[in-house]
Amino acid sequence: MAVKKKKEQRSKFYINKRIQGKILWRCAIFWVVYHFLMIHTLMAFEFMMYQIAIFNGGPVISFTDFYSGFLSKYLPLMLTAAAIFPILARDLIKMSHRIVGPLVPFQNAVKKLKNGELVEEVELRDGDLLIEFQNDFNDFLRWYNKNNASNSTAQTPLEDQILSDAQNLQDEVSSSNKAKSAPLRNLDSHPSVPSE
Repeated sequence: MAVKKKKEQRSKFYINKRIQGKILWRCAIFWVVYHFLMIHTLMAFEFMMYQIAIFNGGPVISFTDFYSGFLSKYLPLMLTAAAIFPILARDLIKMSHRIVGPLVPFQNAVKKLKNGELVEEVELRDGDLLIEFQNDFNDFLRWYNKNNASNSTAQTPLEDQILSDAQNLQDEVSSSNKAKSAPLRNLDSHPSVPSE
């Protein structure tokens, strides 16, 4: 029994700009919006606490001083969020690659099917996420290859039509030739008239 060779891991992870780029862009937008809302929700809470402190006789400062003080207080939180994003983005690209990467062998198989070729079963790498689709696709390939192999000698409807038209044309030409040669045969069968 032959041992299946393990497929090599892919070296490129960012292979489909349209799909992976959209996922990454959407994640970046959500990341920025989330942190913007979180920071400003914290600021609103602190500003409410500051107003209560003023009501109880605390010192009064301008909103600009309050806002800059707030930002400097939570700067480590914002820097941590900014530092973590590249790690998250890389992991997101690798994860999306487990869907986008398997699409390549499926696309190649479909191109071969379109050309009427027999296609080998698709084998995905470990960790790819389209295993259920792979199983269904390979079931279809087994059915297709079996039917295509048994029908390789059979003619397609178009071929049958062309052959039928050619046979009809040949019959017409043959009957036309017979009709043209019939008067000549009739002349040969009549006795010749002696000349005077």
